Amino acid sequence: HLGRAKELGEFVKHGCREAIIEIELKADPKRPEARRNPVIRRTIKKDNKSNFEVYGKACGTKKVQELARSFSIQIDNLCQFLPQDKVVEFAAMTPIELLQSTLRAAAGPEMLQWHENLKDLRAEQKQLLSSNKGDRENLANLENRQQLAKVDYDNYNLLKDSRRRLGWMERCRPLPKYNTAKRLALEAKDKRKQLTLELKKLRDQVAPALKKVNEKEQYARQVKAVVHHRKNEAEAASKDVDRTRKEVDVIGQRIQEIESSMEAEAKSRKSRREDLKRTQLKISTIEKQMEQQPEDFDPSAVNDQLRELTRQGREVEQAMRNAREQAGTIRSSGEEKSRETQALENRLENLDTQSGQQENKLQAVSRDTYQAWKWVQKNQTKFRQQVFGPAIVECSLKDPKYANAIESILQQNDFLAFTVQSREDFITLQKCLVNDLRLHDISIKTCPRSGDSLKGPLPQELREFGFEGWAIDYLNGPDQVLAVLCDSKFLHRTPISSREISESQFTQMTQSSVNSWVAGNTMYRITRRREYGDSAVSTNTRALKSARFWTNQPVDQRQKTDLNNRILELKDDMQAIRDELKKMQAQNGQHKERLKDIEQEKQDLERDKNERQKALTEFRALPVKLEEQKQRLASTQESIDAIARRHGELAKEAEKEIFTKTEAAIEVVTAVSKLRELQMAALEAELLHIEAVSDVETLKERNEDITSTLKAKEAEETTAIEEAAKLTKEAQAFAGEVRQLVSEKDSTPGLSDFMESIRSDLTTDDLEAMIDSETAKIEMTHVDNSRNIVKDYEDRQKRIDQIRNRLQAFHERQSDLDHAINEIRSLWEPELDKLIKKISDAFSDSFARIGCAGEVAVYKASADDSPSQQDDLNPNRSRTIDNAETSSEPTGGNGLDFANWALHIRVQFRESEDLALLDSHRQSGGERAVSTIFYLMALQSLSRAPFRVVDEINQGMDPRNERMVHGRLVDLACGEGATGGQYFLITPKLLSNLRYTNGMKVLCIVSGEKMPSPEEVEGEVGRIDFGEWIGRARALGMGSGGRGKRIDSGAYFGDGNGNGNGLEDGVGSGVEVGA
Repeated sequence: HLGRAKELGEFVKHGCREAIIEIELKADPKRPEARRNPVIRRTIKKDNKSNFEVYGKACGTKKVQELARSFSIQIDNLCQFLPQDKVVEFAAMTPIELLQSTLRAAAGPEMLQWHENLKDLRAEQKQLLSSNKGDRENLANLENRQQLAKVDYDNYNLLKDSRRRLGWMERCRPLPKYNTAKRLALEAKDKRKQLTLELKKLRDQVAPALKKVNEKEQYARQVKAVVHHRKNEAEAASKDVDRTRKEVDVIGQRIQEIESSMEAEAKSRKSRREDLKRTQLKISTIEKQMEQQPEDFDPSAVNDQLRELTRQGREVEQAMRNAREQAGTIRSSGEEKSRETQALENRLENLDTQSGQQENKLQAVSRDTYQAWKWVQKNQTKFRQQVFGPAIVECSLKDPKYANAIESILQQNDFLAFTVQSREDFITLQKCLVNDLRLHDISIKTCPRSGDSLKGPLPQELREFGFEGWAIDYLNGPDQVLAVLCDSKFLHRTPISSREISESQFTQMTQSSVNSWVAGNTMYRITRRREYGDSAVSTNTRALKSARFWTNQPVDQRQKTDLNNRILELKDDMQAIRDELKKMQAQNGQHKERLKDIEQEKQDLERDKNERQKALTEFRALPVKLEEQKQRLASTQESIDAIARRHGELAKEAEKEIFTKTEAAIEVVTAVSKLRELQMAALEAELLHIEAVSDVETLKERNEDITSTLKAKEAEETTAIEEAAKLTKEAQAFAGEVRQLVSEKDSTPGLSDFMESIRSDLTTDDLEAMIDSETAKIEMTHVDNSRNIVKDYEDRQKRIDQIRNRLQAFHERQSDLDHAINEIRSLWEPELDKLIKKISDAFSDSFARIGCAGEVAVYKASADDSPSQQDDLNPNRSRTIDNAETSSEPTGGNGLDFANWALHIRVQFRESEDLALLDSHRQSGGERAVSTIFYLMALQSLSRAPFRVVDEINQGMDPRNERMVHGRLVDLACGEGATGGQYFLITPKLLSNLRYTNGMKVLCIVSGEKMPSPEEVEGEVGRIDFGEWIGRARALGMGSGGRGKRIDSGAYFGDGNGNGNGLEDGVGSGVEVGA
């Protein structure tokens, strides 16, 4: 809580391993378990570790904290523990925080709990109010929309009912159709029965007259059957004739096939005889060849000659390859020397140009950067925007006399950095240079802004000091490169003067906003530490370095001579290389001729070898060929014999087929004669049938009227039968549809009732008229997007019901919260008012004693407080208005914003001023200190803590206030009727002639590097007699009646081992006031 060290180990004295702190608390006699004073001991290690002991036993931090809470010790409460570093923090506490700290210090725990409960209940109430507002607005909106949509919803329901009835009507179409078809079918059946009876009566009446006609017709039918039979017999005989003729033709074809086979066999026998002669000729030829044996030769010798020639060819080829590799190496060396020559010639030319000289300087400083710059110049098209090279080549000086100053401001990396204008180009350039080209000494920067925006005139104040301009004013170059230099080295904020400045001018420069400048041959840089005040300024000066890059030096003639000499050496080397290559080309030609001769000799040997091997192979194969030809000769002879046998067999088969053909021809003649007889009998039967038919026609003409009447009646009966069958079939079809409809009526809601409502005599036309009427009604009912209307209406109704349920629950919860808040507030607020009144009375009394005024009051924040009022409570609070509260609660100072209830301390130190709120801005440091100690003293009689610690509270006071506050503190802590705990006042000094009384104890702490150790104090040196020291001081006239010198002891607040902040060998004092 001191805030003076980041690490725990920093409280250990330098050179020691650990520090020990021991505190003894006075036991509370009201607590029976506290029989002796608790002793808390903490050991701190150098490695930031520590451990606690209570009553000599190790324990954890949590137990120590519980023990402190049981004594009402609140180290984190500035009303109890106020170090010097936190006096300003106490004054800077917001009124809300001050109220919280005061309650913790002076009120019971139930007051804090009530306050927390009120804040929680109010937060929940605000949350409910916020959500309630949205629900109510949403409910009103939904109900309005629901009312507007109800008409369309009702229309849709009507339309839905009409469509449902229309579907039922269309589904019931088979019912009237079935009734009609059934009625017609019954009528047709009755008509058919009537016609059948009438036809029977008519037939009985005309039976005698028609008997002769029937007998004649029976005769005609019998004759017709005979005609049909005889025609069938004639057709069968005709088929027999055709069959026998086909058999004769088939036999004739077989005879032709046999004759063709005999002719083919004859041709084959002739061919075989010719093959026999050729085979005999080949056998004789082979026998003659076997008598002529070819000359012998050694193939291994020939193969040795071939291998030798191959070896020689490989040696020649290897020599050629070696020559080619050597020529490639020499050629590469020549190309390298050519490139070097070209580069040296370019360098020689660049020595006479400014850009060339700058590129030479770039190459001398960084070869990687030089190679990268050459690559960028050739590959600008790869980037979205132009990439600028290093400042050493892109920029130049307007005036050479400022070269030393400008280059001293910059570092080498600033001269070598490339400048890009976008993040994409940065990534592309980095990838190409680092990853692809493997260059490492590379720096890339992105242009932050345009260089024109950084240029501005030099202020008149700096011109009066002799400064001639900003550093950027003396540089030429692309705006983007200049912007990067300004961004990194602030060239636009660094003035330059060619002469030195005076001491007074230097002092004024340190107090200005300029952080660096160049004057004469010196560069100045200022470092400011704002946290230590305006005087915390350090200056760094260094002499200007000589310019290296932006200088106009004459061309080095020695360098030109060296370049020319090197170029001549390289040209001589290249001429030698060309001569060597020509010589190697001539040798390569000789190798090619030799290789060609070797290949020709190998081909001749191979050809001769192949011919000899072929002849020897053929001779060795002659016996096999002879045997094959002899076998072929025997096979041919066997074939000739077989052909002769087959020819004889075919001749016999031909004679047999000719005999069979003769017998078949005779059978054909017999079948033709039988066919003629059957055809004559069929013709005779047809004549008799014609005669019978003529007799039937004659009799029918005589009874034509009777027959016509009978036929008409029969036709009428037939028509009635067909009509009855047709109508019965239609009725059966409709009956199937009706049965299907009846089976579905139970599963379709409303269909059964609709079917029962249909009249039994309803016709199809009546039903169609009803369908047309319902269809017209549907067409007249128009609803847009009916599906979405119904879904939206029903979903909206569900949401309305849900919101109504939530609102009902909200009202119930709101009532509970109001009751709980009122109940707790009725207990907490009166106690709070009483407590603050006591504090305010004591605070005002203290201020009245010093001729000033002060008061303490509770600010009871309400939901309708203005933003300015909220800012007074908490300066860091964002200015927002709780719309949920202002729209849902009554206004007029209801005091329900418990989280923003605050404690206002108002003070007045001058009669011309009004009471002003105590904060860290309005009052001076001494006034804040006085107000702080008076407020702490006002809490003295109310505090539940056993002691308070105040560290160096008097440091910011003037002597009058310090003396007055000290006296008031003594009266409250040690005067008559004093109540409360102890006061620990730690201070580095005290005024002389202060008032002291019983109940006060002054402790002087002596510390320093030269103090004797405890062993020396006990042994060699003996105990220190402070009384003797005081006597010596008085003898010297120090601190007597205010005359002469007095001792102002150094402040000490350490870790128990002397590792604190105080004078090296001074005396620190602490005053304990109270019981």
